[in-house]
Amino acid sequence: MFIRSRLRHLLTAASGALLFFTSAGASALQYQRVPLDARMIGIGATGPIVPGDFYRLRAFIGKLPQTRILGFFIDSPGGNIFEAEKIATFINKTGALVTVPNDSQCASACFLLFAAAAHRFMGPNALIGVHSASYNSGGNFASMELTTAFARDAATYGVPDAIIGKMVQTEPGRMSWLTPDDLKPMDVVILTAATARSQTPSIYRRTPIGALAIGTPRAQSRGD
Repeated sequence: MFIRSRLRHLLTAASGALLFFTSAGASALQYQRVPLDARMIGIGATGPIVPGDFYRLRAFIGKLPQTRILGFFIDSPGGNIFEAEKIATFINKTGALVTVPNDSQCASACFLLFAAAAHRFMGPNALIGVHSASYNSGGNFASMELTTAFARDAATYGVPDAIIGKMVQTEPGRMSWLTPDDLKPMDVVILTAATARSQTPSIYRRTPIGALAIGTPRAQSRGD
C-alpha cells in the first residue's frame, strides 16, 4: 500500500537497512496454534516483527485445516514496518479477528495488524501503543515519509484522526498508549467476563476466550 511506494527509493538509497518502529532484536514473531472452536483457527503471534515473518505465517497457516475464520492472539512490541504492512494486508483480506490478550501489548508497527482486523479485542490490562517511524539510515526526512505512509495505511483501516495524530506527534523513542476512549471509535471490545459473553461474535463466545484473553488482571504501567 502507501508504505511500499515510499519504500522503493528509500531501499535503493540504503540497501539492506531495516525499517523499524522499535528495535526487533534477534528474534521474530513466534507462531503457534491456539485451541479454539472447531470452525475457527486461533494463531498466537508473539515477539518482534522482522523480515520474513509474513512468509513464515503463510507457511504456518498452509499446514492448518481450512476454516472460515482466523483469530490472532498477538503480543508484539512492533518492528519492521514493511513486514507489518504485509501481515496487516493478509489479516484484512481474510477478515481475521485480532485479540491482544491480558498483560500483552501491540505497539508501534504491530498497531497496523490490530487496525487491519475485522473485529478487535483486548484484555483489560492489554496495551495498545503508537508513535512515529524511524528510519535507521535515511534521516529525519525519510522517517517523516514513512510515518506519513504508515498513517495513510492506518486511515484506510478506519483508524480515527485522533489516534493518527498521536502516532505522528509521538517521537520514535517514546510511546503514546491508547486509552479505551481513544479506541472506542475503532469498535475495540475490552474483554471482561461480561463483554466476552455479550459483545463478541457468537463463534468467538464459544471458545475459551476468558482463559486466553482475559486472565487475571494486574496493574500495568502505561508510562513512556
